Amino acid sequence: MSKMQKCLTGFLWAVLAVLTAGGAVPPEIERPPQPFLVELLAQERGRWKFESPVGQELAHPGRVGLYAAGAGIADRVGLLLENPEFPGDRSRAEWKEITPEPDGSGFLIREPNFSMRLRLQPGKDGEIPAELSEIRLGPAPAGRWNFTGLYLRVGGSYRSLELTGPNGSFKLQTGRVGSVFKAGEPVELIAVRRVPAPRRATLILRDYYSGAELSRRPVELTGRVVKLPAEPGRFGSFEAELLTADGCSAKLRLTRIPAPEKVAHEKSFMGINVFQQQHWYYSYQLPLFAAAGIRWVRPWLHWENTWKMQEPERGRFDTSALDAMLRRLALHDQKLEYIFYNCAPWLVPGRSTEMTPLDAEQMKLWEAYVGRIVRHCSPQVTDYEVWNEPDLLAGHNPAFSAGFYAKLTRRTAAAVRAANPAAKIHTLSHANVREWLEAAGDAGVAASTDVVTLHTYAPAEYFVRRELARQKLLDCGGFFGKPQYFNEIGAAGYDGCPEYSGAFPGTSEKRQAEQLVINYAQAMHFAGAEGKVFYFCSLDPRDSRDPSGRTWDSSIGLLYLGLQPKTAFASLAATAKLLDGRTCLGRVEVNDAVRYVAFSGGRAVVWSDVPGVSVKASELGCAPGEAIGVFDLFANPVASGRAEDMTIDLSRGPVFLTGSETPGRRAAAERNAWMAERGRVAAAERQVGRVRPVAMTRNSTAEAAFRIPAGSRVEVRVPEGFPAAVEEEAPDGLFRLKLRAGDSSGAGAIRCIVTLPDASLPAVVRTIPVMVDRTTLVEDGAFDNGSLDEYQLAGPEMFDPAEGAMRLNGPFDSRTHLHCRPPYRSDRPLHFSVRLRGRLSPGVKLSFNVAFFREGWLGTWSPAAHGENSIASEAFRGRSSAIPEELAEWTTVKAVLPAGILNAPEARAIFFLDIRGGRPGDAIWIDNLELYQEREAVK
Repeated sequence: MSKMQKCLTGFLWAVLAVLTAGGAVPPEIERPPQPFLVELLAQERGRWKFESPVGQELAHPGRVGLYAAGAGIADRVGLLLENPEFPGDRSRAEWKEITPEPDGSGFLIREPNFSMRLRLQPGKDGEIPAELSEIRLGPAPAGRWNFTGLYLRVGGSYRSLELTGPNGSFKLQTGRVGSVFKAGEPVELIAVRRVPAPRRATLILRDYYSGAELSRRPVELTGRVVKLPAEPGRFGSFEAELLTADGCSAKLRLTRIPAPEKVAHEKSFMGINVFQQQHWYYSYQLPLFAAAGIRWVRPWLHWENTWKMQEPERGRFDTSALDAMLRRLALHDQKLEYIFYNCAPWLVPGRSTEMTPLDAEQMKLWEAYVGRIVRHCSPQVTDYEVWNEPDLLAGHNPAFSAGFYAKLTRRTAAAVRAANPAAKIHTLSHANVREWLEAAGDAGVAASTDVVTLHTYAPAEYFVRRELARQKLLDCGGFFGKPQYFNEIGAAGYDGCPEYSGAFPGTSEKRQAEQLVINYAQAMHFAGAEGKVFYFCSLDPRDSRDPSGRTWDSSIGLLYLGLQPKTAFASLAATAKLLDGRTCLGRVEVNDAVRYVAFSGGRAVVWSDVPGVSVKASELGCAPGEAIGVFDLFANPVASGRAEDMTIDLSRGPVFLTGSETPGRRAAAERNAWMAERGRVAAAERQVGRVRPVAMTRNSTAEAAFRIPAGSRVEVRVPEGFPAAVEEEAPDGLFRLKLRAGDSSGAGAIRCIVTLPDASLPAVVRTIPVMVDRTTLVEDGAFDNGSLDEYQLAGPEMFDPAEGAMRLNGPFDSRTHLHCRPPYRSDRPLHFSVRLRGRLSPGVKLSFNVAFFREGWLGTWSPAAHGENSIASEAFRGRSSAIPEELAEWTTVKAVLPAGILNAPEARAIFFLDIRGGRPGDAIWIDNLELYQEREAVK
């Protein structure tokens, strides 16, 4: 390049810099009905490539069509950029203009959080066509602005660049992000058509949940932009379709919800977890969820509420994003559950900011940071959660243990309370690891806890059964009686992709909407009068249409990409309208199928676990003379009358019942009795010490001991074939077992039943696993303890006392987990054995699996499989035993994984059982499940 060329190029770039500098928005610029980037995200849903977690970085591999109305030659492109804190406020917006690239390749639009190339096409039919390509969208925190409008300057005036819409001819919009309308607000569509286009059309409105057509009427498209009333006359999720005379169609989802009640924050239990992608969540999501009655917000783990963003370099502290979010929360009358999560990178250089235990000096800096934030956020923020899912993090880094977490919560709680004595400390944020929860209770976490936080993604049918085992651990760990926040519950919901629905059955918007209502209510049954529930999450974290993005939770959001609400958004609003601010009185199982959760003020949620069921109001306990009302999933009235005359149809999902106090009285009585029994069990359990597994070698001796109150009696039960002799002693408040191993390896569990001196308290059972020259990864596969407490249940599992085994009934859809306590050693064979009996119809898929982890997933072994259900990874294939087709009699299946297969010396292991398919009447029993490694031979 010559010197002259260099000077000219420098001059052009200088001019470009001037032209792209920000300025005031020209007065003739009209804000589009939909923010440009919101519309682009929604229109191209299914075409984006997710390049980072939770969709923060997106790329579009293709081209997107646009046009500007009217003929002419454009010389500049204008961008309307809005302040994320003040969407719609042009006085705080930014205007930028861009000139063409010197090489004639079009206009390069480049901002810190988005970039794309705009090319203009030859004009035709009174418009200027254009297309976008090379589209890359970054995370919201990377930039300062929301991309709201795109314009061409033609002859000194500006024209809006419109997306052509999916059909390229015309499109439907509304003037609201998410197209959400509250009761009392007129529902209005905006038809935007290109020229020429047919004038005559038909507007069709359908109920999305039921598929029923609600209305159909002719309309005239008298101009390029036409406003069309579209009142559905009810609450819910709807699809509007504009069908022209020549058969061209444009569709739009819209939502109409009841206006929320005004509920004080401390009385409200409605919460939401939020993701954000290309827009700060406080721009559009907070007002959307405020309209639906959400009063509490729990942010994600890596943004404005984290130390790593607030002080990425030591001494450079910036809370501007946090402050903007707090102002937006106050504007929409919402409160924050602040999460202390993630250290500053400079505090733990070269190590994980999420799971690095802090030394004494680091802990002092952490405490100073916590105090600074609490003072900064007071008095607006009163609830502080200490870390997210530390039980799962401990699985990745054992040093980040329950013991360290107890220290972290103790020191954090002290720093919070010193800065704001009125603040509440939330701990545990427990996902699913049973052993970690036991250890956290033993380490004294309860002493620092004002609120217990829990996560569960159990489906409605199994929600209570799965939660009961954890509640017992909480009670025994000192957490009994403390308020509980279920700050993560969720269900998948995705329509329009048969491949995804096939891979994850039941992931429809319809089921998600029903599960949301039921599980908000069931969670409150456990949470208590001061409890709260937070749905997880606002946005889908991945693209369920992309095979690489399909997971059980990739469709767990309430909003699709582009902020279009799913059907469950409408059922969320109904739950808030009809239940929020009322005390949960309890849950009742009316019969084998029908359940309800009652709330104060004569409200209840009623549903059936079996399709096609109805129930008489009298069966729910409604008094004959009571006048009751029934509302559907979206708060639409469906029936009313005297209780003695009412039969409630549950075939179309759960319903809200109003007007009757008597179901609540029954629910309260049952819950009070249940809580009293829990208190008695907890009081008994805490008097008896915990036990640990005992590892022995052949012909050796060992002891197992646990604390008991003076005057207790202990009955010891030793199973047949136990690999050691057992003697009992009970000196000085201890119960001691002396064990002498024999010549053979083996394993078994001793059951000790402790009767306490206080006759009003129940007996306490302690089970002691004993391993002789063996490491047992599954400690209670013989179900000697008479329960499934050790397992994370995901389906219709039950303990069958007649068989002393685990039983599952068909049809099947279950994944039963067990987090193995001891580590797996890759230098020794891994033995698997199980006894099975059952009735399995053709097509059932069953597999037993072991997944190995060490700083991430290492692989999965399927030791036994039936019906081509092995999910073994490549290195483990060919090492699976077939489960026979015929299982009428007890049958043993065995397999061995040889040493040296895993490319790591040691790993954590998760055992899980998968079973799918089948019909009613199918069943399978599982017993004597063994997963073990022999220790080195004794010389």
